[in-house]
Parts: sequence; structure tokens; C-alpha cells
Amino acid sequence: MGSKTATQSRNAQRQADTAELMSNIMTGGEISKKREAELQKAANYGRGIQFIPGSPTVKGLTQIDPVTGEKKPVFRTGATAADYTGRIVASAPTLSELAGDASRALFGGTADKQVFTLPTSRPGTPTMDFANMVPDPQRSEGIIPALVNTGGITGLVVNALKDLYSSGTGKVRDFLLPPGQPQPDPFSSGADATGGAFVLPESLVPQNIEREDIAPVDKRARLKELIERDVAPGSSELNVDEMTDQEVDLRLQSYGEPLAMGGLIPPESGPQSEGIESLFKNK
Repeated sequence: MGSKTATQSRNAQRQADTAELMSNIMTGGEISKKREAELQKAANYGRGIQFIPGSPTVKGLTQIDPVTGEKKPVFRTGATAADYTGRIVASAPTLSELAGDASRALFGGTADKQVFTLPTSRPGTPTMDFANMVPDPQRSEGIIPALVNTGGITGLVVNALKDLYSSGTGKVRDFLLPPGQPQPDPFSSGADATGGAFVLPESLVPQNIEREDIAPVDKRARLKELIERDVAPGSSELNVDEMTDQEVDLRLQSYGEPLAMGGLIPPESGPQSEGIESLFKNK
């Protein structure tokens, strides 16, 4: 019963404050664009509005004039125009309304307009319903949608995550093209972005580099040759024929062979020409 009484009392106070303010606005002539924006912002909360009188002085604090001995108010530093003219704000929120404010601030949305139904004058007396003349709440975009739409940091992350999911399936998007089609090189400027490959900017891709495609059988032959010359312990026990193509590539790379990735022709001299056996040589 107490909660119902408190709600009725709160709504009655909201209606009185809203009606008084809207009456002053509707009968006092045209207001400035700044006041219009202030009124609309307060109305967007959907729970009535009120006027807070401004004051550039510190409430309850005075000082003695050294000349006259009179008490004078203490003016606040950094006072703005609103401190002299007052401001229009929304009515104080309840806990549930405060949660709704926070949700709309983050994710966007439109508040429900509070409709006042309490009588504003004696029955049978002509009156204008000023309390319900408050502008309708406008939709708030929200912080998160705003960042997404404007390409902010969060927007980039969210868009990247959304791109990982195929349309309508909710499953992680495949990064490779369907079987039978040439797969894009994810580290080249010519990769097909529609296949989901990550594409490096062309400016970051080395240009004018001669490449030589090496067939798997040639790589195995090269690896066998390197193993035969390798003096590292256990090298002679390696069986190249039983290795996968990937393992062959990895072992060629361990010998410093650019041929493993179909790249540059190995140098005739230098550290990379010596292979992994150079690690075991006495310095």
C-alpha cells in the first residue's frame, strides 16, 4: 500500500512540475533554439520534466565584506550561463527508470512517454492539459551502435566478428574457397577477399622478387642431399620418403633453404648455404 501511495505522490509531483513548466513555455512566447534542445533532451527520458533554478553563488555560504561588514554570498568559480538562467531537466528517476536510461545510453532505444491522468483543476472548469504537452521522446542511438556506424574501435571489432559468421547460419565463416577452386594466398596482395583470406596491403608485399616453383619431388631430393652432408647427430636416421610435404618444407627451412616455400634460389655462399650443420661446427 505504501508503494502505491508513493507512486501516486511521485506522479502528482511530476505532473505539477511538468504542467507549470510547459504552461510557462506555451504562454511565454517563443523560446530559443538552445532551450528547445534542452527541453527535447529532458523529454527524451519519458517521465516528465522540471525547471531547476540557477544560482552562481554557493548555497549556505557567505562572507563578511571587510569595508561595510555586511554578509555577502560567495560566488562559485566557473559559473556558466545556466547558473544564472536555470535549466530544464527530466524528473528524478526511480531505480528501474535509471536502469532503462543506462540501457538506452549503451544500446539505443526510445523511452515510453509518461501520460498524466490526474486532474489539473476543479471538475467542470475549463483548463489546458499542459502536463501532456511535453514533446514525445526521441530515439537515442546509443554509444555502441554509434561506434559501429561511425567506424570507431568497437565498431571495427564488432564488424570483424560479424564478418566471421556466414549470413543466416551463425557458423564461423570458412576461410578457404570451395574444393576444386584455386585457394588464395593469404599473404599476397592478390588474395581474393571474398574467400575470407586475410589480405596484406600491397605496399607491404615485397615487389619484383623472382620466385621459382619447386615440385615436391625436387624438394625431397634436395632434403636427402642436405641430410647426407649433415654431420649433426641423428641426421642419418631421417627417412625423407616417409615425411609429409609439410615436414619436408619445415626441414628445408631449418637448413636455411628458401626453396622450401618456392622462393629465392639458395645462395652459393654465406650462412644459409651451410645449412643446419653450421650450428654444430666449432667456432
